[in-house]
Amino acid sequence: MVTEDKLIRDKSIESFRRVMRPKVIGAYMLAEKLRPESLKFMFFFSSVSARYGNRGQADYAAANEVLNKLARQLNAQWPTRVASLNWGPWESVGGMVSRELARQFEKAGIHMISRPAGRAAFLDELLHGAKDDVEVIFGRPLNVGGSPSPQRGEGSQHESAQRGEISHRGALLNGHAKIDRLSDGRIEVARTLDPSFDVYLVDHQIDGRPVMPMAVGLELLAEIAAAGWPDLKLTAVRELRVLRGIMLENGPLTVHVSATPKITGDGATKVELKAETGGDKPHIHYTATAELASVAPSTPSVTRLKLHDGKPLGLTIEEAYEQWLFHGPLFAGIVEVEAVGQNGIIAKLAPSSPQRCLAESASPHWLIDPVVVDSGLQLLILWARTHLDMTPLPARLGCYHYFAPMPQGEIRCEVAVRHQTGNPSIHADIMFFDSAGILVGWMEDMEVTASKALNRLSQTRTGPAGVKS
Repeated sequence: MVTEDKLIRDKSIESFRRVMRPKVIGAYMLAEKLRPESLKFMFFFSSVSARYGNRGQADYAAANEVLNKLARQLNAQWPTRVASLNWGPWESVGGMVSRELARQFEKAGIHMISRPAGRAAFLDELLHGAKDDVEVIFGRPLNVGGSPSPQRGEGSQHESAQRGEISHRGALLNGHAKIDRLSDGRIEVARTLDPSFDVYLVDHQIDGRPVMPMAVGLELLAEIAAAGWPDLKLTAVRELRVLRGIMLENGPLTVHVSATPKITGDGATKVELKAETGGDKPHIHYTATAELASVAPSTPSVTRLKLHDGKPLGLTIEEAYEQWLFHGPLFAGIVEVEAVGQNGIIAKLAPSSPQRCLAESASPHWLIDPVVVDSGLQLLILWARTHLDMTPLPARLGCYHYFAPMPQGEIRCEVAVRHQTGNPSIHADIMFFDSAGILVGWMEDMEVTASKALNRLSQTRTGPAGVKS
């Protein structure tokens, strides 16, 4: 490796050759002299600069891109796997990355790869990588434990000739999911729902059958948008429509999600999302539009909810889960109901973790937190049972405004309800605040459909109730 960083206008041909020669000549020499039939694998060590460029490193980026395309050519010609590993910057002492450059990387949000994590990631790729994964990008925090995992970890991006697997994986995407970027920029995700992995499904059943909660659908769509465009920040998920619930009838079920980007200017991107199941005649379950921007939105000042004729719930939390709600322990996120009024309900909620809801998850935190979101919807059930003696189910969410991840401490939830007598639809704004009173999430214009017949759902709940998540 040789680097002589300068702007293109300041580079000489001789300097350009000095940087190119070690990687290019060495790689072509190996390609010419090695006997491919005797190899188990061949990996080139390339750099993310080949894919994204780097100021002052046109020659270094070009040298690494030669490795990428040579690997693609040889992988197609040779029986063994040939891949080019595009590494982000490694932690080093006296090496390519100086302390000053490391500080610049940190400010830019570029994470250094530790030596143990890099070594483990290499072994993981060697043991579990597919032959069609030719250009592999390692960046962001590498999700690597003490030993290589059969599941691909967060931080590697695999590309074949037509499609590339996405690097960043949220909690729901870490297992049982295949994520691909198509040549036209769209993202396709196949996520298998399996109660043996998605253990939260056992605690969310309707008429004895596991149903994916709308809150999990929101989390899944948000994670896909964030994974597909990791350089941008999620700001909102708009017009989330529940067209048909996702119910598991006979074992695991694969949900297919497509994400289509639309550039809107000012560094913003809208991503149209659609979730469906089935083969030749698919059933569309969810549609939504995610919004991403280069800068996170500032937290707005909002008017706090003042209840009209606020009164205690009249049930303990344990009794509420036992008599009115159908959620099992993993979704029992309501800690305390402060009061219920004509215009809403106010309560305290507890956060959840992927480690409790999934059989395994390398991501320690949710992007949004589906249990907290679902607990906000549970408060709507408590309000509807109190005032209407009906149970509502979600139909549409106008917008989830994302300001920050849910705090790990107690969360205050304020549900402002709008309802007309005789109308089965209930509209509400559900706001989540941290202990300092800062708004972290806002479900604007949540629409649910209520029915007295749905009161039976509380009688079909499985497992003990009232256990804090």
